[in-house]
Parts: sequence; C-alpha cells; structure tokens
Amino acid sequence: MGVSMASIELANPLMPASGTYDWKPGDGHPLDPDELGAVVTKSITLGSRGGNPPHRIFEVEGAVLNSIGIPSLGFEAYRASFLRPAERLKTRVFTSIAGFSALEFAELCAKLDDEPRVDAIELNLSCPNIETDSIFATDEAQMGEIVGACRRATSKPLIAKLSPSVPDIAPFVRVAEDAGSDAVCVANTFTGMAIHPSLMEPVLGNTKGGVTGPGLLPIILHQVWVASGASRLPIVASGGVYHGTDALQYLLAGASAVQVGTASFREPLALRRIQAELKEALRAAGLVSVRQAIGRAHPERRATTGHA
Repeated sequence: MGVSMASIELANPLMPASGTYDWKPGDGHPLDPDELGAVVTKSITLGSRGGNPPHRIFEVEGAVLNSIGIPSLGFEAYRASFLRPAERLKTRVFTSIAGFSALEFAELCAKLDDEPRVDAIELNLSCPNIETDSIFATDEAQMGEIVGACRRATSKPLIAKLSPSVPDIAPFVRVAEDAGSDAVCVANTFTGMAIHPSLMEPVLGNTKGGVTGPGLLPIILHQVWVASGASRLPIVASGGVYHGTDALQYLLAGASAVQVGTASFREPLALRRIQAELKEALRAAGLVSVRQAIGRAHPERRATTGHA
C-alpha cells in the first residue's frame, strides 16, 4: 500500500480532504491518524477568521453544499494546538494554508518552514480574492504568482490545490509545475447553491458554497486523467470517493494519492473501510501494489505492461 509522492513516502495513498478530519489528542475520534497515509489539516490563515454565517452545510441529492468560510484561529494557535501534539504521530502531516494575497501565502510558508512536523504544505488556491471575488486557481497569472512566492519562502514540498471550475485543467497544472509546486491536488469544490422553496431565500448563509460528494467523481476523474497527461507532477485526487473502487479509479487515472472528504461526515470510519476495500480491489485487478496501479489505465502504460 506504500507510495512515494513529491519525495514523501506514504504508508498508504489515503488521506482526509482538508477540513473533514479534525484530530486532537484525547478527543476520542474513532479513527487513529496513524492509520492514514497523511493527515491534511483544515486550512489555516495568518490571523484569526470567524468564517461564514450559518447555515454552513446542506445536503442535496447526490452531493453536499458547504460554506464554512475558512474559520481559523491563526498560525500561532495552530502551532500550539495541533503541531505540538502532532509530534507523537507517525503519519505524515500536510498543512493546508489559505490567504488573500501572494504575500500572505508566502508569509505562512516561511513560518511553516521552521516547523519539523510539517511534511508538506497544501496551498488552498480556491480561496476567494476579496478584491475581485475571484478564485486564484482560475487565474493563471495570480496562481503562478502565489505558487512562485511560496516556493521562494520554503523548502517544504508544495501541493497546489486546483479549482475544477476551469475549461481545461491542463494549463493550470503546468503553471503550478513551472512556478515550483511539487504536486497538485485535483481538485477543490465547484460553486453551487440551494434555495428554500417555502422561504424563497438561499439556504446557505453566504448564498453560495462548495459542492462535494459522490456526484463529482466522474468529473474530477476526467480532470485527474487530463492532469496526468499534462505534466509529470504527482497528483492527489479529491472528489466523490465513497468506496475502494473509487480510489482505485483515481490511481488508474494517474493519481498517486487520494483524499476522502464528504464520506467521512456520514461515516467517521470511512477512510478505514475504503482502505480495506482498496486492498481488495487491487487484488481483484491482479495488482500487487499501489505503485503498479498509478496511471495504469492510460494507453501508453497499458502497452508497456502487456495490457494494451
């Protein structure tokens, strides 16, 4: 089950999506973080943020809407409440960060560069730009500026988390690579909303939110496929994984690791179950390792392994 990603060795390819697994020592969470390939933290910001007004989460057919708004107590609180207790963990720690300018992203990266328990930094590039209300990861120039600033600020591996809300994800993968990212995460959420029929008003307090859940799997799977052909960067796939066969599809499309998010809201032990199912799915496919599965569905890979 072991896999290498951006020079980091993972015990297995599964990890929570940012904001979906909140571990603290002694909190009684039934899923031991050391069962995971990595722990991905909720996005932190330099200073404290209150997040969006309620309602923040709403379930719809085949998906979930969330509008959390990146609440954060800031870097210093994160270091004290998470990084220090995490020193006892054996698993990898990926810190997700968000900011509203290249300067903020870079400053956070510089602070994390001194933290030995941070194994990689995930750049939440789908954070809204408050000046233009745009998404950094949908603007090649802005995204390149941020990734480049972060690269200059830290020697830690960088994972650029991309937006699915683009016509073609390939150029954004190449921008991330050229600017110095060590991997990409494909992808963050689509923007959506729901309206309460009787109240005749938006359900979410912020009107719009991110769409997650099983309905996204075929869309993000195709984006992973495209991203895999666009560069040699390792890919972390994120979107709609509920079963081990879902995770295997992402690996076959070219991902090196897979994040699980919405499934854990309904089933706190989903990652444990999915890991067991993935092992069985690999056996059923005649594969002896995760590494054998990565990119195997691409025609050129099938041709070199006798499965054309």
